[in-house]
Amino acid sequence: MKLRTLIMIAGVSIAAGFAYVQADSIPVANHSFEEPVVPPDSNPPVLTDVTDWIELDMDPLGYSQNTGVFSNVTLIANADANQLALLGGEMGNALLQELSANYQIGKSYRLTVAVCLPGNPAIWPQDPNALALSFYYDDPVSDPNLFFQTASQPPLNLESEVLVDYSVFLPTVQADDAWAGQPIGIAIRATGPLGGYWDLDNVRVTEYPLVPNFTDDSIVNLADFAMMAFDWLFCDDPLTDVTGEGCVNEDDLRILMEYWLDNV
Repeated sequence: MKLRTLIMIAGVSIAAGFAYVQADSIPVANHSFEEPVVPPDSNPPVLTDVTDWIELDMDPLGYSQNTGVFSNVTLIANADANQLALLGGEMGNALLQELSANYQIGKSYRLTVAVCLPGNPAIWPQDPNALALSFYYDDPVSDPNLFFQTASQPPLNLESEVLVDYSVFLPTVQADDAWAGQPIGIAIRATGPLGGYWDLDNVRVTEYPLVPNFTDDSIVNLADFAMMAFDWLFCDDPLTDVTGEGCVNEDDLRILMEYWLDNV
């Protein structure tokens, strides 16, 4: 069914009970990059360690200059707490973390990272300045870090010192998915040429247990579709926001179609 049809149904209103379940946040260790604490007298105000994260660094001299944490000395207004992370913009540089939670069958996931460019244009990542956000799991048989769901290349018009949220969404985990039941891995990876840095902050992972049966009639059908259509592109805590990120959009519609005509 085309999006145009969805919009046409937007006038339909259904009075019914809602089977809405709030999304859950999954803890990310050192999510705001506040550890290790950069001493106030550091010059420059940077440390090349990132507590609780696996650092992949392409520095040929081994000095780990492509990953680290720094004090918010430039006063990025929308930073979370006092420190941020830096990631060198060369393919191969990355920050990875395996979380304490596992991929659960029947649930979907979103990884969100706040990203901005440094204040000095001379150290902006070089074109094409791509950044990849990924879910992964450890596969000891083949690739120990198998990245299987990735969103990359934030737009080139990122602002300097103004953080913008970027996300990757993992659709509902199925029983036959290789990652079902495996620990959740998240990665922030540079994919561009050598040069420049990304500034990173406030990493979040959200688990969505909502089955889009909004009418609570045990089947996902046109009635649920109509309720989502009524909320389409609404961003003020809508009840049909399946992913829980604040708005009703294509991600929510994708999950609804996965359950289409299922008895739930």
